[in-house]
Amino acid sequence: TKLIICRTAYDAVQSILSTVAGPEEIVRAKELFEKVEVVEDKLSEQAARLKLTDKISQRSKIIFGSGDYYKAVTITANRHFVYAAAHQNVHFAVIIHDSRALSEQKQRELRS
Repeated sequence: TKLIICRTAYDAVQSILSTVAGPEEIVRAKELFEKVEVVEDKLSEQAARLKLTDKISQRSKIIFGSGDYYKAVTITANRHFVYAAAHQNVHFAVIIHDSRALSEQKQRELRS
């Protein structure tokens, strides 16, 4: 199994990590990204057809469209995008997981 992440998603994750991740979360992310190939953003034909709405942003079109272009399963907590795309008759191969906040830094602040 090959793990990939498109540039837009990678940059978004890095931004989140630099803003709110604690030291151990940063270590775990670094270990994960050593196993992941960053690929260029691509937009599949079906993703390009999506109309922008409050649930469908250009960024999400790029992320899910890249997964579709590379024929990858996208692992996401963004169920709202997936359902909104399905309402436009555009379907992506996804695994939806519950969202989880990075909480290590917040827990450290509470203990201080």
